[in-house]
Amino acid sequence: MVILVDFVGKIESIRVAKAPHQTTFCFYVKRKGVKETDVSYLYPLDNPSKKTQVLTACREAIKFIVLVFRRKQIYPCKSAFSGKLIFSEDEAHVDHYDDTFCKVASDWIELNGGADVLFEDINDTEDNSSITEFKSKELRDSFVAYHNSHTHLRIVMKSENLSDLRRAYIRTMVDS
Repeated sequence: MVILVDFVGKIESIRVAKAPHQTTFCFYVKRKGVKETDVSYLYPLDNPSKKTQVLTACREAIKFIVLVFRRKQIYPCKSAFSGKLIFSEDEAHVDHYDDTFCKVASDWIELNGGADVLFEDINDTEDNSSITEFKSKELRDSFVAYHNSHTHLRIVMKSENLSDLRRAYIRTMVDS
């Protein structure tokens, strides 16, 4: 409610548009005398924890590694999970195995003082940016090195990574 009061008389326009570099839409607010910025209505509702935001920064730190790994594949190739043929990069996802991304990142977070400590090194959100990352190159490099020495990557079908592998992982967590 306070946020709305702060903006009364200060907004020129509000529109909905596709977010750059995303597949989603968001609200754009143009304030008088200020450039347009994107606004998420879900972020305040979700209220992500400090750990979730640190995990997001960890995922951002390895994004390029994952992208290069997927692009280096020669298509068609076989899914490491099912053996089914993957015909294009659009059908492929990169999966972490031996240890999942969340396990590796959670272990690294604990080894480096916990989410409360690492959260202090997360960037502030800037206008028209949805990237959550570490401010410190040393911290980012520390996670990348830890990640690379504690997990492996494999190509799987997008549908497997979003469903079959997740269900199998959840079953192992419940059974243990």
